[in-house]
Amino acid sequence: MSVTLIDTDIMIDAGRQVREAVACLDEIERRSTLAISVITRMELFVGCRNKTELRNIERFLQRFRVFNLSEPACDIAAYLFPTLVSNTVHLY
Repeated sequence: MSVTLIDTDIMIDAGRQVREAVACLDEIERRSTLAISVITRMELFVGCRNKTELRNIERFLQRFRVFNLSEPACDIAAYLFPTLVSNTVHLY
């Protein structure tokens, strides 16, 4: 089965029960393993306002595989990003 890395923004919306984000995750999960990066996990933890929200996020994240980032992977991403941005991505 394939693995799909989910962006933090989708995770935040799904955690807030935004219908479109929840439906998006459900659709992806039917054909792929859901995953997030360790950075996304930390961003979600930092956004918690209390222990109840933290416990809810921890439960929510149980359905996701979490990818750690190695230093070489980060170096490669930092090297490739300027090229990708100039060719395909529009930052506003």
